Amino acid sequence: MATYYIPVTELGLVEFLSSGYVGISKSKVDYTDIHTQCWPSTAVLRELEPGFSDIFCEIVRDEKSFILKTKTNGKSVKMFQIKDPTSIGEIKRILFSSQKSLSEFVSKFHYMEDLNISDFELVYEPSLNQSSSQNSFIANKLTIDSISLSGVIADTSEEKDKFLVQSRTVFAYIASFFKFFPVGLTLSLDDLQCSNDCSRIFKLIACFLGCSSPTKSLELMLGQYWSLCHSNQVDARTDQIEILERISERLELVASERNEVSKSKGFISRVINIFMGMESHPDLSEDSSEKSFQFGFYISILIKDLQDLPEMKNRFRFSSQVEAIASFLFLLRSHFSQVSAETFSLLGAKKKDWTVALSNVYRSKKNDILIKFRSQSNSLDLNCILFINDVVLLRFARGISAVEGQVISTLQRFNVEPTRDVETGLLSIETYVSNQQVRVLLKIVNFKENHHVNEINIYCRSRISHDVLRKAKSRLKLLKMTSHSGVVTGVDESGYLVFSRVQMLDTMHKDELWHHIKQVANAIAWINLHEW
Repeated sequence: MATYYIPVTELGLVEFLSSGYVGISKSKVDYTDIHTQCWPSTAVLRELEPGFSDIFCEIVRDEKSFILKTKTNGKSVKMFQIKDPTSIGEIKRILFSSQKSLSEFVSKFHYMEDLNISDFELVYEPSLNQSSSQNSFIANKLTIDSISLSGVIADTSEEKDKFLVQSRTVFAYIASFFKFFPVGLTLSLDDLQCSNDCSRIFKLIACFLGCSSPTKSLELMLGQYWSLCHSNQVDARTDQIEILERISERLELVASERNEVSKSKGFISRVINIFMGMESHPDLSEDSSEKSFQFGFYISILIKDLQDLPEMKNRFRFSSQVEAIASFLFLLRSHFSQVSAETFSLLGAKKKDWTVALSNVYRSKKNDILIKFRSQSNSLDLNCILFINDVVLLRFARGISAVEGQVISTLQRFNVEPTRDVETGLLSIETYVSNQQVRVLLKIVNFKENHHVNEINIYCRSRISHDVLRKAKSRLKLLKMTSHSGVVTGVDESGYLVFSRVQMLDTMHKDELWHHIKQVANAIAWINLHEW
C-alpha cells in the first residue's frame, strides 16, 4: 500500500466532493484543471511539497504510480499518476497549508449538503505552511505536457458521462431494492451495465419484487424515461410536467406499436391533468401487482426529493413494492450532487461509501452483489450484510416478510414454531420421525420471470451422495420411495440428494403445508434408515 497526495484548488475540491469523484465536475460552473484533464487517471504526488498547493487530499492505494509530465509557466513539474478513478470515499484526510484556509473553507461550505464535509477529516498540516500567496501555488497553474499512460484519453467527457450514468444506475438499483434481494444468492450487475435493454431490467425487478412486469404500453413509456435519464436530459430538479412532455414527444417518434403508444400518451396526459389540478389522484392503495410499475412511475414523478417518499406512502397507502420502484425511477435521474446527506442516511450508507463501491464496480470486469446474514438469537429477524465484489457496503436488519408471516401463522395453528436455519437464513421446522430429528427448510420462491404466484419449496438435504444413483438397484429403490411419498429428488451444490415438494402459497389450505412438511420429513427418515 502506498500513500499519495492529490493537490487540489479550493474550487476543485468543492466540485469533486459534490460529484463524488476526483476529476469530475458536473455543476453549472465550467471548471477544468489537471484532474479533469487526466481523468480516469488521478494526478498525484508521492510526497507533500510546500508551495505546491494550499490543499491536498491524502489517499492510500495498492497501486503503482507512473510519471506524469506536467508544466507551469512553461517549466516542467514532476508529478505522478495512478490509472484508476479516485472516489471521495478513498480520501483519508484533507490537508490545508494554514489554519486560516481550513477555517475559511469550513465557514464557506459547511452548510452545503452535497459536500458532506463533516464526513472527512480536515487537518492543518504545518509542514505545508509557507509565505506564498494563494495565487502563487503551483497547482493553480498546472497543465499536462504529455501523458505516458495509454489508459488516459484526450477527451474524457463522453467517458465521464458513461461512468456517471452507470454509477447512478447501479446506485439506484441497490439503494432501492436491497431489502428485496434474496439472501445468500449472488446477483450479477452485468444487466445494469447494458443500459440499452431496460425492459430486461424491469422484468428482473418484477421478479424479486413479486409483481407483474410492465405492460407493453407502460414499457414503451418507461423506455423513453430511461433514455432521458441516461442521456442526462433530465435530473432531480427538472419540472415534472416538462419530464412528462418530453416522454410524450419521444413516443411520437416510435413508428411501431401505435396502439400501445396511444395508451402511453393517454396515461401521460392524465398525469399532467392531475398535476394541473384537473383530475384527482388515483387510488394508489389498490393491491394490484399489475399496477406496481404504473403507480411507482407516478410517485417518482410526483416527488421532488427521496425524503418525500415516507410522507407520500403514509398519505396514499401504496405498497412497499411501489415505494421501491418509485425510489429506483427517481434516483435514475438524480445526480450525486442532488442527493442530500439525510437521503444517503436513509439508504444505509454515507455518500463516500457509495462512491467507493461504485468506483470498484467501474474498475472490475465481473461485478456481483451478495447478501450474507446472521440470525438474531431467539428471533426470526436477520442481520444482513450486503457485499459488492466481496467489499462490505451496507449492514441492515431484515424482519419477517409478509409472505413469511403467512407461512408462520399457518404453522402456528398446528402448534409448530419455525426458526431460522443458521446456514441459509430460511424458515425451518424441526420434527421427529422414527426417533430421528429432521430439519425441513421452507424456501419462498417468486424469483422467476413472468411468474407472480408465491411458491413454497419444502425441502430437506439428505446425508446420501448422488453417487448412489450410479447403481441400478439403488435407483429403482429410490424411485419406488419417491413415487410412494410424492417427493421430488434433486442434487444440491455439494452433491447430496435433496427431497422436496412444492406448495402454491396463494391457494394453500391451512393443513396442506403441514402435510407437505411431513411427507418430506418421512422421505428423509426413510432414506436414512436404509443401506445405500
